[in-house]
Amino acid sequence: MPISPETILDAFKQKGLRITTPRRTLALLLSETIGTDFTVEELWDMALKREPAVGRATVFRAVEILLELQLLDRIEFADGSHRFRFCHDAGQHHHHITCSGCGKVTEVQTCLSVEQIADVANMAGFVIEGHRLEFFGRCVNCRT
Repeated sequence: MPISPETILDAFKQKGLRITTPRRTLALLLSETIGTDFTVEELWDMALKREPAVGRATVFRAVEILLELQLLDRIEFADGSHRFRFCHDAGQHHHHITCSGCGKVTEVQTCLSVEQIADVANMAGFVIEGHRLEFFGRCVNCRT
């Protein structure tokens, strides 16, 4: 699903939020970040430069909603930190591989098989409702 300011504003409306000037600013700014990652604090700083009325809580709530609707991804890094990004396959099941050297993030379309997921569920005694795999390694530039 392509991400546009309208897609983001529709997500806010779906969750019952009013479309205010700060939320419009966030939607436009977020649509410009596709393929790059950011922290919530960085997003807030960028938003304040465009619209001083954007509150920190508004930014956190926007990120939370977009994560919940699977439009935004949370990317985990090997050091335990995390960042957010709109992926090219927003709303499609995919995973990421992150370079532990430079932090480059690449989307990958590989996953566990249905049998492997069933094995995990059986071993743990769980009913699996979803999953997220994070791969870490060194990209071609960091290996040389």
